[in-house]
Amino acid sequence: MKKQDAQGKGSPYKVLYWMGGALVLLLGGVLLLAQLAGGKGGPPPEPERTVIWLFDAANKATTAQVILLEESRLSQRLTAIAFAAPADVQGVHGGSRGGRTQKELTKQLEHEVHNRVFLPYSVVVTLIDAASGITVDGRDMAGAQAVAYMQEGADKGPDRAAQVMLALAEAVNTKGISMGVSEGLKLAGQVDTDIDLTAIPDVLARWSRYENPAVRPVPDLAAAKALLAPDQTPEE
Repeated sequence: MKKQDAQGKGSPYKVLYWMGGALVLLLGGVLLLAQLAGGKGGPPPEPERTVIWLFDAANKATTAQVILLEESRLSQRLTAIAFAAPADVQGVHGGSRGGRTQKELTKQLEHEVHNRVFLPYSVVVTLIDAASGITVDGRDMAGAQAVAYMQEGADKGPDRAAQVMLALAEAVNTKGISMGVSEGLKLAGQVDTDIDLTAIPDVLARWSRYENPAVRPVPDLAAAKALLAPDQTPEE
């Protein structure tokens, strides 16, 4: 009789079993939220810098467009410093060596570059189309149009690249992003980043929530360095 009771619907063993499963799911959710919020655990750096490297995977000799996003949660400020990739730094990248490029930028800028997102133009096209297009300078653009817009005129490329990426962030925040599992897996093999891929839409949406983000096109790394805020330590 006791054995039958232990296996019944009201059995404390079964209740404990389901409570244990719920606890596992809860802990998993907490860990996922921690990944989305901070990416690498602990408080985010202040300011936090992310390099977005846009390049033509089919022709790596083409100059890449670089956007250095400096994000301050304390002062609620986002600055997009945009420039064409310097030849020596682009040579370090050479296709899929984003970690080395990130270190080289940190070295030359003398400021920490915390995160990297290396996006071939083909991936930019897919992301924009998955967000149902973007609006830049009053024009609605699909992915291919936006990439062509960035590539029209070398002198305007960095500024336009920053505008396109901020517009993509806005589209993700307001409309979301629609992408199938197969598409997501395909993109995962093309994107070089140290940000959790599942968190990238959340990061894009966060960037779009800053009011009046500043876009600063500059001619070189020296000019970019002059615009960076000092690194702060937790004690500061």
